[in-house]
Amino acid sequence: MNPILEQIRFMHKIGGIGRLLRLRKKHALGLKLIRGYAATTCFWTLSNVGLLDNLLEKGAVDLKEFAQANKLDLETLRSICEYLDGIKVLDCENDRCMLDVNGKILLEEPRGLFDLLYGYEPVFTKLEALARSQEKYGRDVIRRGDAVAKGSGELGRQFPFLAMRQMVYDHGFRRVLDLGCGDLEFVFLLCERAGITAAGVDSDPAAIECARRRLEDGASCSGRVTVSRADMFDVEHLAELFPDIDAITAIDVLHEYVYGGVQPVIKLLGEYKRNFPQSALVVAEFFKLPRVWLRRIPTTTLEHHLFHSLTKQEILPIGQWIDLFQKSGYGIVDKKLVHGIGHAYFVLR
Repeated sequence: MNPILEQIRFMHKIGGIGRLLRLRKKHALGLKLIRGYAATTCFWTLSNVGLLDNLLEKGAVDLKEFAQANKLDLETLRSICEYLDGIKVLDCENDRCMLDVNGKILLEEPRGLFDLLYGYEPVFTKLEALARSQEKYGRDVIRRGDAVAKGSGELGRQFPFLAMRQMVYDHGFRRVLDLGCGDLEFVFLLCERAGITAAGVDSDPAAIECARRRLEDGASCSGRVTVSRADMFDVEHLAELFPDIDAITAIDVLHEYVYGGVQPVIKLLGEYKRNFPQSALVVAEFFKLPRVWLRRIPTTTLEHHLFHSLTKQEILPIGQWIDLFQKSGYGIVDKKLVHGIGHAYFVLR
């Protein structure tokens, strides 16, 4: 008998072909979620041990040699690579590994998604403890600041930073102070235009360390970029350090401080208005999209909202952002909304 027909007859005797097909469809829904978790964790591991970048550089890698050179467990490495081979991220045979077409794509623009999620991985690891009130974010659990900065920079370069840069260019600003600069990705993009100088400040030591490492390699912007560890709430001190600023940029930093009420941010922006009276404030912020929109178009905005809500960062509706700016004393000179990703760009004076 044909082996395929024999299998079909056997499965039919057990539960009926129709039932088994329905069961398979249901399992496919669960597998989609399970595979996302397993694949992401495997991707992180190979990224962190350097294998993915090695594959990008060399094209093919011998797992035995790589494990030995990097003091890694070969069996664990094989298991991960065999799995990623099965889902066509890698192409591995007899310990010789290459990137599959999908793997190459994932290491391009989507890599920022993996790096950003890795920054929030400690939160997800402790999610049940947080839900049970056994631990609290900020006290027992914190995100990885360096990974968040890296992932945000990689993703920001693909559109949000370009949009902010265009706002700065369109309004002719040449001396810029960037609040919450992260890994300096936006600052480097900004300074691709000759004649622009920029200073980045951030309070996260991991982000500042990452920024300083990048600054050492930023020869094309040599002398036009600086980075400092500073508190964006110490406005008077910043005004003393940077007295001749045309524009202050703030990309997705204000929402970190509106959890529990917008008054602290209204007060903060009022201080910037008073201490930097000649400077424009250029702001990019995510705004909350309606539930109906998110269910119809479930983009990465869903994950973005989740990351932030779990870490006490609130995304406001667009109307509340506009009201907040006006109450702080700023007027809106320019405004651009991108509903596809729920991101807004403002020039305020």
